[in-house]
Amino acid sequence: MNKTIPALLFLLSLCGCADTSRAPQADIGKSNGYVYANFPQRQVGRITLKQVNGEATGYLKLDWSSEITTSGVWLPQGTYRLDGWEGSDGDAYPLVKVVAGRVTDLGSILSISVGNYQTVTLPVHHPEADKAIEGALVSLRPSLVSQQPIEWDPKVVPLPWTQGGPAHSNLGLVGDIVNGVVWEANRPSMEKQLRNAHQIDEFFHLAKLATPPQYRKPAAGAMDALYYGGGLGQIRVRRANGTWDAIDTGTLSRISAVRIAGGAWYAGAENGVVRQSLDQGRTWRIVASVAGNEPVLDVESSNGRLILVTEHLTHASNVIVADRLKLYTAPGNAAAAALLREIPLDGLPWPPSLSYAAQSFGNRLYIGASHDLYVLDLATLAWAKLVPPIAVTNFFVAPSSGLITAYHVGTFSSDLAISTDEGVTWQRHAALPSGHADVFFASLTDGRAVLWNAAAGSSSLQSMKYNATADQWTTDGEPVKGCGTVLHDPDFRRLGCVTSAGTILSYDGSRWVGEFSVE
Repeated sequence: MNKTIPALLFLLSLCGCADTSRAPQADIGKSNGYVYANFPQRQVGRITLKQVNGEATGYLKLDWSSEITTSGVWLPQGTYRLDGWEGSDGDAYPLVKVVAGRVTDLGSILSISVGNYQTVTLPVHHPEADKAIEGALVSLRPSLVSQQPIEWDPKVVPLPWTQGGPAHSNLGLVGDIVNGVVWEANRPSMEKQLRNAHQIDEFFHLAKLATPPQYRKPAAGAMDALYYGGGLGQIRVRRANGTWDAIDTGTLSRISAVRIAGGAWYAGAENGVVRQSLDQGRTWRIVASVAGNEPVLDVESSNGRLILVTEHLTHASNVIVADRLKLYTAPGNAAAAALLREIPLDGLPWPPSLSYAAQSFGNRLYIGASHDLYVLDLATLAWAKLVPPIAVTNFFVAPSSGLITAYHVGTFSSDLAISTDEGVTWQRHAALPSGHADVFFASLTDGRAVLWNAAAGSSSLQSMKYNATADQWTTDGEPVKGCGTVLHDPDFRRLGCVTSAGTILSYDGSRWVGEFSVE
């Protein structure tokens, strides 16, 4: 769809104060300037601007569930100070200049963690946002005396603000692992590097390298490399030797789906845009897009077309939820995507803790939604509903065999069912203990799982193995506290986790090791 039109209507509808909001649109630029900002992370909140030698006040705010990520406000000519945004102290930033008939571009507003429950909020000027402001300038042309925006461009990183919570958690084993990886690396932690960066450009470069994997469904590449979606448009890459690096896709939106098919790489983002790279991530081009409030969860390529699976976001009782999954076909040349099907969801909170709504094997795409499991034939687009003997909370498909593991997370245990014939018949297996779980079977006798529980601001992760002889589960190694996002490779042979500070740990079946340190 064309996202420019609704964005421009949104911009034109905003105004900063009662007097200017009554002014005719054609005359508003005679005494007022337009302040514009982009919110690629979809922060909930607002920027407050207060006139230094006057009484005018303006607000820039964003609806997180909206497809629009920009906000604008007309304000009387003058100099303004930031009264604050997202809990930070606006006095740390330079003043904002507003000129009649001109657009003042605040840039893209980002909130970036620097560890110890502290966050830095700063503006970044980025090519992706520059394209958005071009549309705003066109729509505002009748009220402007110049099409050249005034760029608000602070250079110095402001002091961080505290989000709340304890200064440090008692992470036990995690703390020992983190200390170990810092010693092994023999370099300052990424947190220290971020705190020592004084220039915004340097800080932003380091922040992209430090952003952790945030969507845990990996794409498998050559030489056993794994590719996970991360923040700030980054794909975090784990090499076979346990080292991590980042690939920049050219967006500020979080990457929510990564797919490698033949010589093509695909990166689907939370702003509904899919990019393709034909040179292993060095350059990217947009090949498909949907509404901006539909994070892309899966990208498939079949018969010269793309199949996209997205989540639609909306408000429910002041909480952002995903109310339905949507499937699209797209020709892969940036033309409009065509809607195939919508599947209602049970109002799942967003961001999702799980990112396995869709998985493929061969020409079949399996889709889980609201305790049901569906399958789409990628060649014919034929659709069917599978009937496992349990209400499906989540599922996994073995990349080597196509075996399907479906399970339901209950209050006291997790019900399991396995199919070796593409979901035609199912076998029940022993339930897991209480707690949230990921479960994976490579065969009827080779099962692995990870349990994690969150309590009192901390979390515990436990690896488990299936004993086929006794039809029961046994613990595998000692539990680890302090883990947030759980990572694993496609066949569940290696387990990993990301701590709340963004440090990446890995479990190879015998011990936990630190692979990337932020702390």
